[in-house]
Amino acid sequence: MFLMKREEAIALIKDMVVSCEDLGVLGIMLMLSSAVVARSQGYQVHIKTEGDEHTFVCIARVAKKHNLVVCIKREEDLIVIYQPLPERP
Repeated sequence: MFLMKREEAIALIKDMVVSCEDLGVLGIMLMLSSAVVARSQGYQVHIKTEGDEHTFVCIARVAKKHNLVVCIKREEDLIVIYQPLPERP
């Protein structure tokens, strides 16, 4: 099934803390998503940042290692990480 479980989201956050030095993170939230609202199911990780490029790049690199999608909303200094739903034919 294509959804991020709570344990996987926590493992992702731990990996970010270990892999990325001096993260400019203001807050991290685990949010449940709905396929109706978003292109994912299960948990999403929402990260509020200070908006620095180092933070965006490092978090995106770690998420890619976990085969997750990263949506960076620079105007909101927000990073959303999720497991995408499979493409429909």
